[in-house]
Amino acid sequence: LINEYNIIDLTISDLVWSSSSPFYNRLADKFSSNRVYLAGDACHSFSPLGGFGMNTGFGDAFNLAWKLYYCLKNISNHAILDTYGSERRMIAMRLIQQTDLSTSLIARLDRHSINEELKWLPLMSNRKHIKNTMYSGSGLSQHYNSVNDFIFKNVLRVNYLLPFIYDINTLSASDDTLSGKHSLIFFLSTQILCQNILDKTLGFFKSYRKYRQLIIITDCITNIIDSDVQVIVDKSRSIEKKYKVINGSTILLRPDLYVEYLTIGHHFLDLMSNYLNKKYDFIT
Repeated sequence: LINEYNIIDLTISDLVWSSSSPFYNRLADKFSSNRVYLAGDACHSFSPLGGFGMNTGFGDAFNLAWKLYYCLKNISNHAILDTYGSERRMIAMRLIQQTDLSTSLIARLDRHSINEELKWLPLMSNRKHIKNTMYSGSGLSQHYNSVNDFIFKNVLRVNYLLPFIYDINTLSASDDTLSGKHSLIFFLSTQILCQNILDKTLGFFKSYRKYRQLIIITDCITNIIDSDVQVIVDKSRSIEKKYKVINGSTILLRPDLYVEYLTIGHHFLDLMSNYLNKKYDFIT
């Protein structure tokens, strides 16, 4: 490697310890068959560069666990289990491509083009590429869209993780508000505050309360008394601004904290209800 990188004035005289490790890229053709499901190293193997192997296995387990639970509890039909393989295999394929390129660049394996190498030179013109690539390789950027793009924090998009905002995400550590089942996050401000809208939202939630939790983010005090409804009073509407949503918007959040459905305005609750009944076979 010293010769490959043409490092001047560096000489190795005594080799004290050495080791070798084979780098494999392996991917199972499918992640499930009948009632057998593969996760972690059983279905994918990467170059150790980046430490993606174990973390990706955790992601597999997180994705599969809530879907198995929904099926065992008759919350969803078994078709939802098919999404485990399609979602997680897509992630594994992207990581194999990324780690294979990283390994080739670092170990000088000549499996990459000269243009790929030039993108990593310490030049100002490469800063954006390096920043974007490093972020896209993190677990927080993994998404289930077929197009392999990426976004930065605080931008809501379907099939992406809910961007971290202290006011919301810390609830999961204190009272399990964001864990175990679907969550419905509803933005309600004084500009649209009326009993009709509130009643419609609560009525929608009541139909599915066995399977989800309701979080209302509002800039005013409400008189809602319901143990299954969490009210966050955000007088400055900072959460709404950080997420770049408008009054009346609704976020449907999966148990693994991925945004599953997003509506802009309160007029789309019927569409969300149809979506849920079709995908999960929820019984109202």
